[in-house]
Amino acid sequence: MNDFSNLMSGLIGAVVGVLLAVVLARFAFALRLNGIRNFLRFYLSTIAQDKLQKYVTDVGNALKEIHGHELHPDFMKQGYDMMPMLTSEVFKSITNEDMARVMYNQKNLTDIIDFYYSVDFLKDHMPITYFREYVTKLEQHYAEKNLKTNTERALHDLECPFIKHEREYKSADLQLKEQTANECITLCSNLVKNLKGRGLWWILKYTLKF
Repeated sequence: MNDFSNLMSGLIGAVVGVLLAVVLARFAFALRLNGIRNFLRFYLSTIAQDKLQKYVTDVGNALKEIHGHELHPDFMKQGYDMMPMLTSEVFKSITNEDMARVMYNQKNLTDIIDFYYSVDFLKDHMPITYFREYVTKLEQHYAEKNLKTNTERALHDLECPFIKHEREYKSADLQLKEQTANECITLCSNLVKNLKGRGLWWILKYTLKF
């Protein structure tokens, strides 16, 4: 009888030990996931939102310049930002498995993937790049037409089909990028809201989620 009791006690102790080890391992993993969540929420709520708003502002400045009929517009005077801190590498440095667990549900995961691929798209289409291309084309066109003064060029702009086409094309394209940036801002705000909460609550959620 004593041997059986000892055997059962040993078995129960072993099971409890295994369960405790599993719980501790999951708790440690949950702590790491919560650290990633805190970092992502900080990045989204501060750097990403600020830079995306600056992107929208830069689009507005570029559109004003495009419709300004200037001779040699100083495309840096508006303070265009190349936004090195707005990057998808922040998200891509996290493994797919960890990202899925940190986002906790399918909606958040879909939104974060949509967000960082949209960031890549915007970084490949910066407002300053569009404006420089526009200025270069105009300067080449003015040179071909031998238009040297601001007055000559402004008058030419009013009736030139080429200038009208370039202005409308660049404007429409920039407005599409502005729309994408605003959609990113909305995604960003939603993610910040969905990932908020006390750390202990998130650690518990991560620990219990399988």
